[in-house]
Amino acid sequence: MSEQAQLTTIEVTLLNQTYRCLQKDVESLELSIGEVIDRMVLSFQCSNPNSAALLACEQLICMTSQLTDEQIIESMISTVIILMQLLAENNMSQADLKKVVEDKILKEGL
Repeated sequence: MSEQAQLTTIEVTLLNQTYRCLQKDVESLELSIGEVIDRMVLSFQCSNPNSAALLACEQLICMTSQLTDEQIIESMISTVIILMQLLAENNMSQADLKKVVEDKILKEGL
């Protein structure tokens, strides 16, 4: 959070289902309920690739929190495929893409 960001405390009334979903996201993401709401409402812009990747993963966790384990895996695989297709559309050859992914996995692990 930026040093200039100011916080406001509010009291809200939510549907029980909304509260349960928020609580599930709080537990999954290990964030406060306010941080989860901030991420849902604000369009965060990241200043580095790692932050962008982390935020994208947080969003995926939030969006799949009501799915079964099998559906979550299917969703993640579909997301990886879509992202790889986007890279390919941006003039990255399959060979280059494969090398970058393999190098990253070897360097950082899974």
